[in-house]
Amino acid sequence: MNKAGLIVAAMLMASSAHASFSYSLTEGPADKQFRQNAQILLKQAEQLLPVSIKSKFKKPLEVRFESLKENGDHALGKLSWGKVRIDLKAIPEIRRGESNATRTNRTHKTFYREILATVVHETIHAYDKLNDHDADEARMIRVCKEEKEDRQNTRTSPECKPYENMYRSYSQNPYFTMIAGFVDSDESWMKHRSPDIYELTSAFESFAVNMEYFLMDPDYACRRPSLYHLFRTKFKHTPFPNSGCQVPLNYVIPDFKGKDSPLRSIDPSRIYQVHYLLAAEGEAMMSGWGHSMFRLVMCAPERKVVGPDCLKDLDQHIVLSYRAFVNSIQINTLKGLTGDYPSRLFLVPMHQVIDEYTKTELRDLRSVPMNLSRDEIRQFVTRTIETHWSYDGRYYFTSNNCAVESLNLMKGSLFRPELIYLETKTPIGLEKDLLRLKIADNRVFANRTQAINTGYLFDSYRDRYEMSFKVLKDTIGVNQKDFRELLSLTASQRGSLYSRINKLEGKTRRKAAAAIVLLENGAHRFLTAAIKADLTQHVIKEEKQAAKRGETTRQKEIVTALTEISDMFSQPASFLKGAEGYGLPTEQDWEQVQRLSSHKQNQGSDIYDEVQKNVESLINSAQMKEIEAIKKNVEFALSFMRSI
Repeated sequence: MNKAGLIVAAMLMASSAHASFSYSLTEGPADKQFRQNAQILLKQAEQLLPVSIKSKFKKPLEVRFESLKENGDHALGKLSWGKVRIDLKAIPEIRRGESNATRTNRTHKTFYREILATVVHETIHAYDKLNDHDADEARMIRVCKEEKEDRQNTRTSPECKPYENMYRSYSQNPYFTMIAGFVDSDESWMKHRSPDIYELTSAFESFAVNMEYFLMDPDYACRRPSLYHLFRTKFKHTPFPNSGCQVPLNYVIPDFKGKDSPLRSIDPSRIYQVHYLLAAEGEAMMSGWGHSMFRLVMCAPERKVVGPDCLKDLDQHIVLSYRAFVNSIQINTLKGLTGDYPSRLFLVPMHQVIDEYTKTELRDLRSVPMNLSRDEIRQFVTRTIETHWSYDGRYYFTSNNCAVESLNLMKGSLFRPELIYLETKTPIGLEKDLLRLKIADNRVFANRTQAINTGYLFDSYRDRYEMSFKVLKDTIGVNQKDFRELLSLTASQRGSLYSRINKLEGKTRRKAAAAIVLLENGAHRFLTAAIKADLTQHVIKEEKQAAKRGETTRQKEIVTALTEISDMFSQPASFLKGAEGYGLPTEQDWEQVQRLSSHKQNQGSDIYDEVQKNVESLINSAQMKEIEAIKKNVEFALSFMRSI
């Protein structure tokens, strides 16, 4: 056969592959109007489907219009024994035709479009049940089944977990289940902003619902960009080629102490790097393995070049941190072990994280650069914002903790095979895995001092306190064994020791004064933490006593109000209750988000101010005396620094 003949043959084969799919209407009214309009409907459904899906059907897909009310089933459509069944209530609407469709206030806008979506939805189910796979996936299924038959024990390798019992074309694909929120659970944890809550019940239903919107909604690319990217790549299909979409990557974060707007935005093009941010082990049981986070190294608006200098723009950097949402003033360890706390993704300013870990908890922060392309940075940030608006998981200290969820965020955004099969349970273990896979690079820590100076390492203040203590030991002769023993003295006792600074001169005096300021600021920080713990116990005790009397304390009202406000900010979809749409909020949603989030932030600010005004009345006299003595020590030391 000559070249022209081969081309013609190839075209005929492609044409026959396209034409091999069809619907066969086998049950329904016989009148001409219904039959004609039903064929139009089925043709519309056929045209919506990707060629890559239609080519997998070897025979016509049967469609039947019949009652689905058996066994209390009131669905509009159902796939049963390989046949698409549509309920009789669709018949009058089909007779009316699309031009006379009945308007609804549901997502598809008209009843006719709902029927069309139902046909598409059930067709996707039929495709999924074909158990058809590409060559790579088919090979993995075969290899993993052989492994299951050959192995002597019950342990499944991580690579084989998704494939060992795979019997669907795509709804069990590990990339899909990860993005759709089915992570070691039969229900999706991407619970909020859903177009159809039926998608949350199983990965099988989620695949059909999302393909339905992928094929029928021009806004799907904007609303669920991660799944859109996955489907477009997998099925080699772009449903709406001309629909431009600039997704606004906005998030909300409260600022109860300031007046900044709670509605913020992230521009991926202004991110220099994404870092794996690891807090070192802490003293508490739940922080004994460290804490996993991510750092978005955002560049300041005035910076013209996105590059290494952006590491200096700490006030612009954002930290992504999975944490248990504790809806009380006291953490219950048992609840952390049994999954009673919700797990949510918090976006936190970098300076707040630095203070929390290095100054209060005395833990190092390692900011490990990750080797991500510009496209991967964009995908990672996009997935982060999707998670911010939709995710509501369950925190399990041992099995679904910060490390597991951080890894899942990477799995659902980077599409790297070496990640999708990775299993790790600890933050330190995740760092080791990322280094082993060369996704992260720790060469910046070869020189500790340089790492601190360049913004990759934020050292614990423990070292600074020890250094300051050594200065005082060398200059004014304090005889305690370490800074903790020194700070265990009362502030007045320390003040008596500090008076020896009068005998020093020049740089030595200045150095000692600086050491005193640093240590006394630390003393104030530790005292504040102790007062907070005391107040917590005081409030709990008062609440119990009031409950016995059938009363509610003002402290209880404040805690309840702040918890409710914090809960809304930790699951920002609550600012869009009653709004139309799904997935990422679009521009028309921002006015409502701005209005409600600002209102809640103002409420939180008022409560915070009330707490600050009344806190002195709850602090005992000894603690107040200690605070004043610490201030006096700081002023004493600063006077020497100012004089010099």
